[in-house]
Amino acid sequence: MRMKLIAVVALGASVAAAFAARGASAQEARVSPRVEIKPEIRIDTKIAPVAISLPDIQINIPDFDFQMPPMPALAPLPDMPDIYINGGDIWTGDETTEREELRQTFQLSPGARVELSNIDGPVHIDTTDGAGAEVVVKSFSYAASPRKLVFEQTSSSLTLRGPERREKGDFDSADGTRHSVRLTIPRRSNLVLTNVRDSVRVGELDGTVKLDRVAGRVGIAQASGGAEISDVSGSVSMALSRLSGRGVTVSKVAGKVTLRFLEDVNAELQTGGVKGKVYVELPNVAVQGEMTKTDFRAKVGAGGVPVNVNDVTGTVRLARGQNVAEMLAVLKSSDRSTNRNQAVSDLALHVSNPQVRQAFVEALRDEQNNLVQMTAARELAAYAVEPEVRDAFLRALETGKNDSVRMTAASALAKKYAGERDVRDRLLKVLATEKKDVIRSTIIGSVAKYVDDPAVMRALVDALRSDAKELVRSRAARALAAKVENAEVYDLLLNAARSDQKRVVRMVALDGLSRRIRERAELRELFVGYLEDESQSMQFHALKGLVELNDPTLKPRLVEKAREIILTDYRRGWNTSTVLSTLVLLRKLDPPEADRMLEQLGNERVRSF
Repeated sequence: MRMKLIAVVALGASVAAAFAARGASAQEARVSPRVEIKPEIRIDTKIAPVAISLPDIQINIPDFDFQMPPMPALAPLPDMPDIYINGGDIWTGDETTEREELRQTFQLSPGARVELSNIDGPVHIDTTDGAGAEVVVKSFSYAASPRKLVFEQTSSSLTLRGPERREKGDFDSADGTRHSVRLTIPRRSNLVLTNVRDSVRVGELDGTVKLDRVAGRVGIAQASGGAEISDVSGSVSMALSRLSGRGVTVSKVAGKVTLRFLEDVNAELQTGGVKGKVYVELPNVAVQGEMTKTDFRAKVGAGGVPVNVNDVTGTVRLARGQNVAEMLAVLKSSDRSTNRNQAVSDLALHVSNPQVRQAFVEALRDEQNNLVQMTAARELAAYAVEPEVRDAFLRALETGKNDSVRMTAASALAKKYAGERDVRDRLLKVLATEKKDVIRSTIIGSVAKYVDDPAVMRALVDALRSDAKELVRSRAARALAAKVENAEVYDLLLNAARSDQKRVVRMVALDGLSRRIRERAELRELFVGYLEDESQSMQFHALKGLVELNDPTLKPRLVEKAREIILTDYRRGWNTSTVLSTLVLLRKLDPPEADRMLEQLGNERVRSF
């Protein structure tokens, strides 16, 4: 006998079914849609199937955000930085690829217009009760000089603009520039965002909000003056208070839509073109006209401003919302993990509130729910400047059990606070016993610039000598290159360049040793040997060091090797960066030959069309 347990799921009763079940024949009725799961057990026997129906179970399934643990880094491309991504920030080599940070404070008058457009990266907007405002733009790029955002500000307006997309699919130029934008603006502002190619988060706003073309999730803590949201490639979650003006329009959303109402709602509700189901979990709903499962019109309360939701591929839920105090009470006291998960997800939009940050600090210390801890850590990362938050991260790193939380803590601390003696000492203490590769590499990267500290120097030497992970060893080698004059460091780098099992470590060690290639005869032999290595990456790094040697007897061989690397990479389309870097080396060796090489590449490009 075989037994199968089949869960037949109906996510919300059909409004039309509920209407018919009440025996309504008039054009208007009151409904209360609900989420239902109808389990059924089927027992298949050789004789005949037997079905046993169980009672319907009504449950409340909250929306929640799930944060994936950080992914380990991939091996770097030749002459390109090691890239690691965590929580929206990009890391490279022994520090972040953050090329610059624009930070400016100013005053905005009530009702000011704040407009952002063509932003390649996430946008996070906090709000304040005062007139003070702040903009922080972080630029990430492969290039040393990233593309800029245009910034314009007056007392009544603020504008941030990126370059227009030149053609379909052109999200950024060859330098890979992305921006992370964080604004603090007065609550009484009117917000306009257009063409944002990542997620958007907005705090409590008393003005209007208009979003168009967002390639990511949208979360709005609270909107009061009306909202217009369209063309979103992700979910939309928004709380509404004191609906006024033109009401709310949400359309063309490739994901679910959740609207929560913080006060008694008086609105005219209409949905259409919804591919999922619609749940109206509000009191005083009077359905009007003919209805289907997803398209209907209804009066909420006494009616009033319009709330239109159209062309949504996921589910649509309209429900009562909670204020910050109510959400904090759920987070701190609910016995159900699903309720706390939902509360911390909703509170994340209110992280600029000091009470919310304090609750998140407590969650890092006491919470057993991994999802709650992960969300709290992610949201607090931007507030590591606060001593209490910084201490909470250090404690989580030292004694925490959740590796994603610990990684977030390490990243938040490493960026700016490894320069503080107490923080650095505690990071080194964690490093001595840490088992997670990605956390060890993050700590090594964070302390690398403080190699003059004897404790840091010893930690880097130990890491290069004995760490099992090549990512950690390569970061240590890169940092120790600044101390290549030290005899112990020189010997370690030489040994790594000769015999480390991983190519990336050998390449980094070669680069560090190149600083002494003119004075150490054994280095010439080592670098020349790598010119014929089976890896073209090793050949390139050997070539780079030998060019600095400036030995005339090697020039013909180096010119020929440079031509070989350029043509091989160019014809196979491997790595444009290597082609350009090798052309620079060739110009140092033989400028006329570099010009001929460029002409040859140009001719080959023409013939390829």
